[in-house]
Amino acid sequence: MPNAWLVRAGEGGRLFDEFAKGYVGVGYYEMGDMSNITSQEDMRTLFLKSYSDINPRAIGNQVAMIYKFRSVFAIGDKVVTYDTKNRKYWIGTIKSDYQYQPGVVGDYPNIRKVIWDGQVDRDDMTISSRNSLGCATTLFSVDEFVWQEFDSVLSGKKPAKEGDSGSAEETDLEQIRKELAEKAHEFIKDKILTLDADDMEELVAAILRGMGYQSRVSPKGPDRGVDVMASPDGLGLEEPRIKAEVKHRQAAMVAAQKEVFLVDFEKETMLYT
Repeated sequence: MPNAWLVRAGEGGRLFDEFAKGYVGVGYYEMGDMSNITSQEDMRTLFLKSYSDINPRAIGNQVAMIYKFRSVFAIGDKVVTYDTKNRKYWIGTIKSDYQYQPGVVGDYPNIRKVIWDGQVDRDDMTISSRNSLGCATTLFSVDEFVWQEFDSVLSGKKPAKEGDSGSAEETDLEQIRKELAEKAHEFIKDKILTLDADDMEELVAAILRGMGYQSRVSPKGPDRGVDVMASPDGLGLEEPRIKAEVKHRQAAMVAAQKEVFLVDFEKETMLYT
């Protein structure tokens, strides 16, 4: 099979109309023209210079994705994008090398020209192929079995449907739910990693309130290891009486890591979050 790539037209397909004019593209406006980039290491250096505050865990995937668009994509490769409004995959062929053209495709200045060869309704694809194409990343390679389905549908043949349609649809929805949950968890962790010690104490107090307790953060100064206190009545007269010590740790050369120790002294139980 030919090399085939899926490139999303921005968040929610917001740049699809520009893509439909014969382009695919990616953003990273701050990196400028990447025409002189010759290696993935050069790309990483430029990325770190342009985005010094990005989560270190995201750097590898981001650099690899940009480098693929800049240097791995080739004229003649197949490319797919998705029209969210009409639920259609557009299938095309890359017709140009990498170009830096601000203003041609919205706020995506890094582009390649494409000739669109045809369209495939999402409903004509099998559940497994739709799941494969549901990856949350902006750019990724298309699996061989998915490309074969695209080729089959474009030739006028619809692939055989998989199993019972009801259970298949449930599987599809469950996969989407899991992907959204995983993405949400990563966003939450990213946000927590930006908090300082005081913010972490407020977060722990808020979590305890969300669990039904009345909580308060201890005043600044000697607190004998107690940063947050909580109980059902807020006065400490009812059990369980909870005392929380919030620890802030920062590992070298990685994003800050926070550990919260919640200690129920009545039951001598320690919980970790």
